Amino acid sequence: MTTTTRVTFTLPSDLTDDIKLCASALGVSRSALVAESLSALHDLARILRESGATDSSDSDGVMRARGRSVELLQARIAEARHLLSEDGSPVEEDH
Repeated sequence: MTTTTRVTFTLPSDLTDDIKLCASALGVSRSALVAESLSALHDLARILRESGATDSSDSDGVMRARGRSVELLQARIAEARHLLSEDGSPVEEDH
């Protein structure tokens, strides 16, 4: 059996509405939908570990998806997708 951990984070309202709609339409829990949707992070985490990237648990360096940070965050996510695509792992684009 898979071990789970409860997490709390903030998402834009329109995204939470989409999560609720999709989970309901598919007959699955929101947690199951989000967990499956984020499963590609396993591949990214492996690539980052192999590349020698360190775990940054320093919250001072954490960016939030607000204001001018959004563009930089999008660039970092695009870079991560590129790493995954070079590895041959499937990468889904934003809509």
